[in-house]
Amino acid sequence: MSTRVDNDFDSSSIRDREGRNLRPFSRPDVSKALKALQEATDLWEYGSPYWQVPSEADLLELCEQKFKPGSSSRIDLGIFLPHNDPVGQCSIHAIDWRNRTGQLGVAVWKNSDRGKGLGSNAIRHLMQFSFDDLDMFRLEAFILQDNKKSLHLFKGLGFQQEGILRERYLRRGKRVDVVVLASIRDK
Repeated sequence: MSTRVDNDFDSSSIRDREGRNLRPFSRPDVSKALKALQEATDLWEYGSPYWQVPSEADLLELCEQKFKPGSSSRIDLGIFLPHNDPVGQCSIHAIDWRNRTGQLGVAVWKNSDRGKGLGSNAIRHLMQFSFDDLDMFRLEAFILQDNKKSLHLFKGLGFQQEGILRERYLRRGKRVDVVVLASIRDK
């Protein structure tokens, strides 16, 4: 099995019919992203154990990230509206190339941008990209049990609940269960 993506992925984007796209962050995106992130104060509570609201340094590091098929353990992409404003981010992370698995995550930063299908659109495109271009076999999502919107999003895209990691996540001094969901490529 091999990926169908070359080393030039960093300059590519995944675009939908409405002109929204997923693409790597670039330096000019950082100031717009930081402004949008000022409204993302509620997201840290629901981020999986792997996600936290990014700082300027984090975003600048994402701008330098280079994807290497077969060896990179993650791909981070911005979610951009047609006029190129960043509204969120998504990722394929914990990539296991040997077993062809990875985990998906998404965050739409501003409350005013949520509930418009941006997150589900991003995950739908990431799933297609992961299965078709990266030749992944299995995709997973680890979601806090009380994050009903994310659970609904992933289940609506065909992810099946496989289990619960009891008291896996520490939030404000209390343990929270994490729901494990997965989608397996059609054979």
